[in-house]
Amino acid sequence: IEFGRFAVDKKIKERDAEKRTEHANLAEAVEDNKRAILAHAVEDEMFELVKKLEGLIGKQYGVDGFENLPKEAKWKAVEKAKQTKLLQGHYNDLVNGRPSQLLERSGIAAKI
Repeated sequence: IEFGRFAVDKKIKERDAEKRTEHANLAEAVEDNKRAILAHAVEDEMFELVKKLEGLIGKQYGVDGFENLPKEAKWKAVEKAKQTKLLQGHYNDLVNGRPSQLLERSGIAAKI
């Protein structure tokens, strides 16, 4: 009878291990999906900032426009460039699977 009980315990442990593996795989898939959604949103925001930056510099002041910008426009251009650089870092973290402050702050990190 002990042998039968051992076999049942072993089956239960194997089934539990399979469920934990399935659970971990699901959690990983959910996080990958959330990362992709956030990366897409970050990418859209970067493109918008670049458009605004190009509009601020390129259209009004030509290719070498930054040097010719009024002080306030220079400040705006520098701020947009900083925002773009920050978003590039967030984007790289998201698409490369590295820890992401943006993912953590968004409250949608995988919690399955």
